[in-house]
Amino acid sequence: MNRLRSEPLDLKRLRSETLDMNRMRSESLDINRLRSKPLDINTLRSEPLDLNRMRSKPLDMNRMRSESLDMKRLRSEPLDMNRMRSEPRDMNRMRSETLDMNRFRSETLDMNRLRSETLDMNRLRSETLDMNRLRSETLDMNRLRSETLDMNIFQPRLRKRGLIHLRKVLSKIRL
Repeated sequence: MNRLRSEPLDLKRLRSETLDMNRMRSESLDINRLRSKPLDINTLRSEPLDLNRMRSKPLDMNRMRSESLDMKRLRSEPLDMNRMRSEPRDMNRMRSETLDMNRFRSETLDMNRLRSETLDMNRLRSETLDMNRLRSETLDMNRLRSETLDMNIFQPRLRKRGLIHLRKVLSKIRL
């Protein structure tokens, strides 16, 4: 437990040493800059102020790092925007598929309409056949009537029998 309590202190010390290292690096950069310049008393007098400014820079660097992280996050967000932009394409694809489905439905409706029209045609054909059958039966009845008339003219005695026969035939036709 004591060891664990001492570790954060060690971390603080390490952080402070890192800050010192950063400060020393910035001071060595200043010294290199001074070496490259001709010596000027006024410049040397203003240098401690620059050193103080340079000492505060590691803190600014930390701020800059956090800002760069924000920039990276912002850079990753346009990818999300690109994903969002691609979604309307998906919507357009879905719309076209819906249109295809609607076209297919309308074609199916046309097929159903054609089927119903075919059924109507078949019904009309069967009705026409019924009409033709009725016409042939009517012709048979007319033939029978003419035969009955012939029987009535040429065989007056068989008139009663002919009418009975005619009634039987007509009753069979009506069934």
